[in-house]
Amino acid sequence: MSSHGNLFENERLPDSEILGIGGDGLQVELIRNLTDLDSQYLMEISRNSVSEFGNPVIIEPGNFRKHFNYPRTFPFISRYQGKPVAAIIGVPLEQFNKESWVKYDINWGAENTVYTSLFIVHPQHRKPNITQTILKLYMSWIKKQSYRYITGHKRSSIDILFDKTPDIIKKFENWQNSKNTFDYFRITLI
Repeated sequence: MSSHGNLFENERLPDSEILGIGGDGLQVELIRNLTDLDSQYLMEISRNSVSEFGNPVIIEPGNFRKHFNYPRTFPFISRYQGKPVAAIIGVPLEQFNKESWVKYDINWGAENTVYTSLFIVHPQHRKPNITQTILKLYMSWIKKQSYRYITGHKRSSIDILFDKTPDIIKKFENWQNSKNTFDYFRITLI
């Protein structure tokens, strides 16, 4: 693991809320503050994988705090045998007021929607139990916070593992110059 300096000045235990523990060594946490070692693991995962939604997401020291910035963002990680192997991050939709795509969402301004800005899983841990567990706990926690919807962008060709079928709000050709079509989707939680 390469060193990136201290991102969080936190070498000890992370500040987190454990949302679920599986008998197979899997644990899902809502992260309030990460250790530097955890942040390095997550940066490594992002460099070696494509998001579960099909878009490359690179987490680097320069943008790390943007993603892992509780309570402004809702970052969750899955640990397997103590090591981070997956992350999913939700952000209240209203924080994207400068993005052109947000105008297609009828719920913008209603403060009832969380946009899923990142979902990565270590390539060696892309197993249904890991992805489905973090998704279920993420959705459950978001719902308990009184949000009604989860949205995000996913490559059109990728089926996501939510329990509910997402509604497609808008298709975007060549999303962010990726040469791929992405769907802006919504899942109703209530």
